[in-house]
Amino acid sequence: MTDADLLRDYSATGSHPAFAQLVTRHLDFVYASALRQTRSPVLADDIAQSVFLHLAQHAPRLRPDTHLKSWLCVITRHKAIDAIRTEARRRQREHTATTLAAMNTPDASSSSPDSHSREISPAIDDALTSLPEPDRRAILLRFFEEKSLREIGAHFGISDDTAQKRLTRSLEKLRAHLARRGLTTTAALLAAQLPLHATTAAPATLSAALTSPAFLAAASSAVPLGSTFIQTLLMTVSKKSVLAAALVLTAALAVFEAAALAHLNQRTTASELSTSHLRNEITALQNQLASRTQPSASSVAPPHAPSASTDSLDTSLEALLDRAALLQRLLDSLPEERIPELRLLTDTDWLAVAAEQSLKTPSDADWALSQIRNKARHRFDPLLRSALQKFIQASGDVLPETPLALRPYFDAPIDDTILARYEMAFTGTATDAGPRKTVIREKSSATDNSLDTLSETAMMGTHYATTDRWRSTRLTPELLESLRPAKTPAR
Repeated sequence: MTDADLLRDYSATGSHPAFAQLVTRHLDFVYASALRQTRSPVLADDIAQSVFLHLAQHAPRLRPDTHLKSWLCVITRHKAIDAIRTEARRRQREHTATTLAAMNTPDASSSSPDSHSREISPAIDDALTSLPEPDRRAILLRFFEEKSLREIGAHFGISDDTAQKRLTRSLEKLRAHLARRGLTTTAALLAAQLPLHATTAAPATLSAALTSPAFLAAASSAVPLGSTFIQTLLMTVSKKSVLAAALVLTAALAVFEAAALAHLNQRTTASELSTSHLRNEITALQNQLASRTQPSASSVAPPHAPSASTDSLDTSLEALLDRAALLQRLLDSLPEERIPELRLLTDTDWLAVAAEQSLKTPSDADWALSQIRNKARHRFDPLLRSALQKFIQASGDVLPETPLALRPYFDAPIDDTILARYEMAFTGTATDAGPRKTVIREKSSATDNSLDTLSETAMMGTHYATTDRWRSTRLTPELLESLRPAKTPAR
């Protein structure tokens, strides 16, 4: 389906799969654009979420002939400017020594090609958004979507030769804009460098958050989003449940959750948590967290008397743990839904998926099964890329003939059943493959569902492609109910 088809489907029906496919297609592009402009992964994460929230809220208003990547380019630029200004004001208030402008200052001591690329990188998006729409679209089609001249000509309804001339003029306009900013380059050098700036693999947690039903629920109610898992929970459940989820993660991984709580308090603004009641709850949670992470009797704060609030927290904690256990029991009962990468998951991964879905219906459970498989893929992908890089170094730039050849290059043993799920998409040398060509891809299998995202690994990162297919499952309301824990009678 084209972007226009997916936008039409989402605008008409609020289709979550349609929006998830749009996110999967364009997230790396948006994240790369934000990262170029801010040089901050945290800000890039926030900007990407803001851009897709904007898309979710404004999709029905887009014209049918809108070129989505060009539209996203402009929106990302606007969001980045806002983020840069906000960050600069924050740094000024806190008297921080390093300003955001300094963060974008290139290293003038180097004149290497890499230095030149770093120099123009922050200015590319400003230059692109300054171009007329047809010129910006031509450059995006050629260098960011890798379309041929024939495909570009067909897009504009012109000949191949005319498409080449338009592209040449567009590159010259881009070069001229950069020159006005004091950045000297040539059209030929731009043509060689633009593909290297096209995408950057977005964090796996960001992709999971933006393709969750919780994100669409937040879009419909205009809830402001943050960049952490705790703030993703903020869109999903009540504020008290957020605190409960944080406490569960503390029990599973205390050190991790302590850092997450500190980040939450640092990033949360007064406008987002305006009620004194919620601030009191955060303070209470900090006290409980300290008592869990500092077991010494001398350091533990005196316990509070039981209250209705703590009873509610206990109930929420129990419900979250039950959903995580139910998800695992579903996979035990439906072995055809499993992939071997699942053994790489952590307790936090299971809790994260359980927190995003109620598992009340087979549809909920089907979505959760896809998401837990996707998390397992994201756990394996960096291990695969690391092993591939080590193989290339050992072989003198030669790529493996089969993924099984990477077995000795993993830091920890990887089962052959995992490697057997992947195949070589390109063989030869890494130099011939270049930074963006897919080298190893995940094979399609009977397990894949419409929300599964299959990995395609290149030298510069991993892209995730939707399967775009539906399949029947053995998930039924009866099976789901039979696996739920028996309710304990009230005392």
